[in-house]
This record gives sequence, C-alpha cells and structure tokens, in this order.
Amino acid sequence: MKKFLDRLPRAILAKHEHAKRQGAHTYAITARLLDAILGQRAISMRYHSLESKREKLYTLHPSRLIHAQGGLYLIAFVPAYAEVRTFAVERIKKVTVQEATFKPVAELDADPFQHSLGVHRGGQTCKVRL
Repeated sequence: MKKFLDRLPRAILAKHEHAKRQGAHTYAITARLLDAILGQRAISMRYHSLESKREKLYTLHPSRLIHAQGGLYLIAFVPAYAEVRTFAVERIKKVTVQEATFKPVAELDADPFQHSLGVHRGGQTCKVRL
C-alpha cells in the first residue's frame, strides 16, 4: 500500500480554482485514466477538440491528471506527434486502456503549469519589458 501511495503524486495533482461540473461519465473516464497512469499502460481515446470542433481518435501514453482552473486535465505523450499534450477530461468521450505498456519519455515537473498562463504548457520562460 505504501508503494502505491508513494506513486500517487506522479499520477495526480490538484490546483485550486472554481470547479467545472463533472458527471458520472467523467468519473468513469477518470478511473480508467488513473488505472492506465499507475500501470503505465497506453490508452486509445475519442476526444472532442474545441479547435477543430470534431471528435478525434488518439493513442496516448498518459502521465498525470491535474485539477486546474476548476477542471481535470490529462497530461499525455502523443506518439503520433512525438510530443506531450494536455487534454480536458470532460471532453474525453471514450477511453480504452490497452494491454501495451510504455516507458515515460521524460519525468514531468512537479508542477507542469508553473510557468504558464492557465493549463497550457510552453517552452522556456523569458523576461519581457514593457
């Protein structure tokens, strides 16, 4: 049990803000995501993209769930794009945990959004003078 609890901070993180509404579907998706994160198992998911206004299919290596800005977000490596991306859990329509396991590409920072505006990840910080 101690080993399991020691691994949780790598799998889930919370930041305080106003909460978005979460339903039974979101809770079921969250449980599957946690199972995949802790087991380092790949997932297939159907996701509603706000940018393209359509559902997309992804295969991901999930790293962490983060509660930020009132919502739950998944940080995952997308092999097809060879990059880490952020997904809003409430927009995940379906998740299938695969048998295939993966090795994380890199360790995430303790706070992946520490140098960002909101829940977006960026590159190096820079000083700006106005």
